[in-house]
Amino acid sequence: MAAPPISSEATNYARLCLAFRTTCADCLGDILQKNVPLGYGNIYQAVAAKRSQLVQQLKKDQFSMIFPQQSQQPQFVVADCDTSLLYSLIRNVSSVNAPLSGWGKPVSPGDTSLGANVERLRSYRNKIIHSETRMMSSNEFNTIWADVKQCIINIEAVLGGVQHQQSFDNLKTADMDPDFINREITEVGKLLRHIQEKQILQEDCLDEIRKDQIAHGLVLNNLKERKENDMQIANGDLQDVRKAQKVHDDVLSEIKTSQIRQEDSLNDISSVQKDQSLMLSELKGAKELALERIEKKVDKILSAQGIGNTSKRKMIDVPEEAEEEEEGEKQNSQSSALCGIQMTNEGKRQCLEKMSEIKTLAVQEQVQRPDAQIDTLKDSSVTGNNLQPDIIGNTLKRKMIDVPEEAEEEEEGEKQNSQSSALCGIQMTNEGKRQCLEKLPEIKTLGVQEQIQRPDAQINTLKDSSVTGNNLQPVITGENRQEDVVKTLFTLREYQKELAKPAIEGKNVIIVSPTSSGKTIVAAEVIQKHFERKRHREITKVIFLVNQVQLANQQGETLKEKLPAYQTQVISGDVQRSLNISLKDFIDKRDILVVTAQVLLDALVKKDIKSITQFSLLIFDECHHCQAKHPFNQIMSFYMDIKLSNSDYKTSLPQILGLTASVGVGKARVIEQAKEHIKKLMANMDAQEISIVQNNLDELKCYVDVPSEETRYVEERKNDEFGKAITNVMIQIEERMMQCEFLKKLDNADKYKAVLKAPAEKGSAQYTQWVSKLRKETNIQIRDADVRSFINPCRNHLEIYNDILIIYNDASTRDAIDQLKSKMSEWRHHALMKNKNEKELQEMFEKITETDFLERIQDIPNPKLDTLRHTIIESFHGKPDEESRGIIFVKTRELAKFITAWIKNTPDLKYLNPTEFVGTNSSGKNNAMTMAEQVDALKCFRDGRHKMIVATSAGEEGLDISKCNLVIRYDHITNEISMVQSRGRARAKDSKCINLTDKSKGTDEKVECNMIRELMMQKALAQLLKEIAINPEKIKQELKDHQDNEKLNRKLEAHRRKGRHIKTGEFDLRCIACEEYICMSSDVKTVEDVHRVVVLDDLEERVSIIKSKDQQQFSAITISGTLCCKKCNKDIGNVGIYRNAELPFIKISSFLIVDVNDRRDTCKKWSRAPFETLPLTNEDLNCFLDKTEEHNFT
Repeated sequence: MAAPPISSEATNYARLCLAFRTTCADCLGDILQKNVPLGYGNIYQAVAAKRSQLVQQLKKDQFSMIFPQQSQQPQFVVADCDTSLLYSLIRNVSSVNAPLSGWGKPVSPGDTSLGANVERLRSYRNKIIHSETRMMSSNEFNTIWADVKQCIINIEAVLGGVQHQQSFDNLKTADMDPDFINREITEVGKLLRHIQEKQILQEDCLDEIRKDQIAHGLVLNNLKERKENDMQIANGDLQDVRKAQKVHDDVLSEIKTSQIRQEDSLNDISSVQKDQSLMLSELKGAKELALERIEKKVDKILSAQGIGNTSKRKMIDVPEEAEEEEEGEKQNSQSSALCGIQMTNEGKRQCLEKMSEIKTLAVQEQVQRPDAQIDTLKDSSVTGNNLQPDIIGNTLKRKMIDVPEEAEEEEEGEKQNSQSSALCGIQMTNEGKRQCLEKLPEIKTLGVQEQIQRPDAQINTLKDSSVTGNNLQPVITGENRQEDVVKTLFTLREYQKELAKPAIEGKNVIIVSPTSSGKTIVAAEVIQKHFERKRHREITKVIFLVNQVQLANQQGETLKEKLPAYQTQVISGDVQRSLNISLKDFIDKRDILVVTAQVLLDALVKKDIKSITQFSLLIFDECHHCQAKHPFNQIMSFYMDIKLSNSDYKTSLPQILGLTASVGVGKARVIEQAKEHIKKLMANMDAQEISIVQNNLDELKCYVDVPSEETRYVEERKNDEFGKAITNVMIQIEERMMQCEFLKKLDNADKYKAVLKAPAEKGSAQYTQWVSKLRKETNIQIRDADVRSFINPCRNHLEIYNDILIIYNDASTRDAIDQLKSKMSEWRHHALMKNKNEKELQEMFEKITETDFLERIQDIPNPKLDTLRHTIIESFHGKPDEESRGIIFVKTRELAKFITAWIKNTPDLKYLNPTEFVGTNSSGKNNAMTMAEQVDALKCFRDGRHKMIVATSAGEEGLDISKCNLVIRYDHITNEISMVQSRGRARAKDSKCINLTDKSKGTDEKVECNMIRELMMQKALAQLLKEIAINPEKIKQELKDHQDNEKLNRKLEAHRRKGRHIKTGEFDLRCIACEEYICMSSDVKTVEDVHRVVVLDDLEERVSIIKSKDQQQFSAITISGTLCCKKCNKDIGNVGIYRNAELPFIKISSFLIVDVNDRRDTCKKWSRAPFETLPLTNEDLNCFLDKTEEHNFT
């Protein structure tokens, strides 16, 4: 008998059930098997490793399927799992990241991640399975089918090479057997009844549990009362124990302090002994040099008294041939030394002819002065062209050879006239000297002309040595450096020698050593040995890369001091702009270049420097930054492109040296992941080894003082009226956005409402991220102008209020109020105030800034500031003012400004005379500092004029202030690298590092987590070094694989960027606030490689200009006003004077970028824009000026 006909609703339901049981299950199975967590060979190993967790996370029947009969190893096949089990395994075992909203929660419409699509499939599956009617209309079926299909398409795009879409489409049109449909519906019904029965049982169990809880509650109350009575009795005893313990701890502390002082005394004695030994060695050398000079003075006296060369030769038994050879060398050296230039024989001959004219003048004068004595010019330590400096001071020489002071004064007078006399070895009158000196330019001109004909020759700069007068020391760069390289003016400790060893051997290496252990000194030693090793074989050029301008100055000074024989130049972006020079101008003129990384990267990108192979040694300070898009890593990409190619330049690649106090562990949770992070850094730096102190740890501990670290908590504000008032206004604005009438008219209103849902915690980093995301979502996805004009002002106010709460939490109430008024005044300046929404937002602001309310609350103290005050006073108590320095690290530049002002206005702290130290830009805008201000701040901090610095993260790395004995992290805990770096600023003995924070913010957990990560890093480093020692080839191959991978990623990124860069002129630039058209992308030109100007004659029709009272200088541009959208008054850029012409400069962050297909985008930086801009030419400028004169732009 034929089965009864089945309704289309039942068929639709059965099709979806079948789809989820087959195609969707296969799709989830592929996701599970292709997303194996790092460190496991396959998904079964990962499941086995997480067995103990899965006991709690899976249902009993699901766990039994995977681990039958309680087995320890999984015994299942992925293909046999249903969608529910696959979802649980993906969520709890695989490496798939959770959706933005989290697992088990509704997915945000804009989230297209793999986890989001898995969560959508689970949601649809549950909706179908739990349907009580087990029927589905065609409209609902088509909607769900389309959504599920889109999920499968998205998943295939991520997995790649997986095809489920076709089988899914086939199910939609496949014939459905009525018996099969009935069976499918019946099975689902049984499953649903089973679930319902379980729910009933669970409810019964919960009722029993509730009854038991009530009974237990009564028992617990009785026990609690007894416990309280017992605790009252015990508390009295505990107080006595604590007092005794405190006395005991104080005694132990005094003993420990005494031991430390004894150790310090022993160290000081040892240091003095080393210094004495070194001084004796130097005195011995000085004595030998002095004796040598005495012997030569004797020779000079004998010569003056008429003892000829023959007599002297007999006295010292020198053969005549040797004397003749010496005489020839003297003639050559005499002409070469005159002008400081290495010359050919022909050049020397011409110079000697000129010298003979000078000598003739001198002899003529001597004929008139028969009593004059001809002095033989002898340079005590000249060999060829090289002149060696005498390091013995005048006072020391006088004592050693017993020369009276009167004789020394006579000698000093003779030295002043020595330049002309030394030319021909004859004492002369002033007139004779004048005539001789007139001949000198002719001799030097001959040398210079010869150098022009020999372009490969190098001019040697003659510098005055330690003896005033005749002794000249040449400083020569490159291959012609003198044979005896000047020794370094420092001695390495044993642990520093251990750190330097692999780099001195010429290997690429990362040196990891604590802050204040002298990594820069180690680098100086490596540089010295590098020059010695490469001498006479190839051109040596060292570039020392840093992350900040101030670090460039600091490291440059250190290298100049430690390596005076080499010419060192510091170059930063500010130096290039102020002096109008570039890196290429110095590359052939200096031995060592200390450069900010961005300068070298720009030079490589623009091809000002042809190749990274122009350097022989690259040093990266704070090399842990060599990750992702950091300039360090981008510079190394130029290196990698040569290394991984077939280029002939592979053999000319420079040596790489990295310096850091902490390599970090990234996002690692286990040691294996930490090792992978470190190997990735090694691959990025092409490092063959990591150098740490292993054999000389005891010596390292003697020289590196690790500050004590503690966390102090502050109480919450007892009176928080201002904070509550701001929070209430923010909640009202959030509700306004959700209830926006314009929003309800949109087709996808629910989708946008999900985006508008704000985090609960106001005044937090999470809220700041949400506001930023809301800005992008609003400007790109919402096309309706009414909705945008309503939401944008609300978002602006929320952003302002959130920033104010952050300041209010850490600074004074008065500071927060002043900042709120300032920001709102700036907003009103640009707002049109034409619609009801903006006026109501303004009324909300005015309500919370009523005079009576503000006067009542503005002086309410902040407990966090009180704790900061007590902490500073306690830390500096009993210490001399000249020996105490402190740094307070804060989150933002604004907060640095307010904390600095608060210290200055606090009576018992103002003696610290604090200053800020924040990031730089050329103009010092946006609360930033100029480079000069940073230099002044650090100089005054070192010499004690400022005893306290309030710094952002800009001061965490590298700054060397030896007297700093206090570091306070003011509610500012980030990652383990930042912790190590900021702690390392406290370099004095008995230093402290204090974390000051609210207890509610979980800082304890952050600090503990950072400590765990630091320990994990140390263990990972130790294990990795063992692996490198045991199997270096394996590690080398792993690093090579990573480098190949990264090169491929760079190619893909370049290809993607190339695809995004459509021809110039195909994008509209619209005001981000009102979508008013401003210009085309083809109208934008580049100025000074950084700024963008619009050259469009009718621009004044769409923009307005607000002139500034004070002009600001920014590079070659003088800012004279603000550029605003004429329709909404939104700030979209500046008006600036460039080459005496006033031009409109725009900010890309103020624009909506729209292509020809009406697709939209926003970006914060010009480097992220989907189009390229051409440089501003003279023709562009002339054309613009001609047209704007007609239209009167300015």
